[in-house]
Amino acid sequence: MDNSIRIKVISDVSLYREGIISQLKQFSDLDVQGISSADLNACTDLISATAILIDVSFPDLQLIIDGIRTQKLDTKIVVLNLFDQPSTVLECAQKGVEAFISKSDDIEELTRCIYQVIEGSYHYNSDITQLLLKQINRSEQSAAQHHQLELLTHRQSCVLQLLESGKSNKEIAKTLGIEVTTVKNHVHTILDKLQVHSRCEAAALFRRYQSPIELTAL
Repeated sequence: MDNSIRIKVISDVSLYREGIISQLKQFSDLDVQGISSADLNACTDLISATAILIDVSFPDLQLIIDGIRTQKLDTKIVVLNLFDQPSTVLECAQKGVEAFISKSDDIEELTRCIYQVIEGSYHYNSDITQLLLKQINRSEQSAAQHHQLELLTHRQSCVLQLLESGKSNKEIAKTLGIEVTTVKNHVHTILDKLQVHSRCEAAALFRRYQSPIELTAL
């Protein structure tokens, strides 16, 4: 019975793809094959691979990951992140990709990674881990800021929208039919609720998360 570990190296960069294949073929238990976009459709045994190593810039990256995950195959996925694409790395991690290899890693690290994922472990190096942690922090911060905007009353949201459009307190007061002192009070409350220090920061939050609302006067 053939006990070889079937590895598919997927990349459109020939020199890069063939270089990895050449290095991995030094290991007698690894059966390595290269695949490019041109021969991807002709590759009928992709799903039978023990693990695939796929270039982060490969055009069909997400389709391949989705296909493997949809069919609930046990094929392990290692994303080769040589082109520093953090948003794509995050998408892959959210889909349960087992491992990432960055441009700072060598062939020994890649080989160690392959054996680890085959045994059921994950392999995220420090660069990728830091990237994911930063993205998680940004996502949590975004969710918190969106929630803070939801705490504003309709009138406060109206004031903030006008503030974001560049209107002065006097212009906001005229538009909404209220006193300038009332506008100032609203602005103070808005800054407090949004936990920001300036009108510019408040306007930036509105621009990022809030949809335009209907302005109403008293």
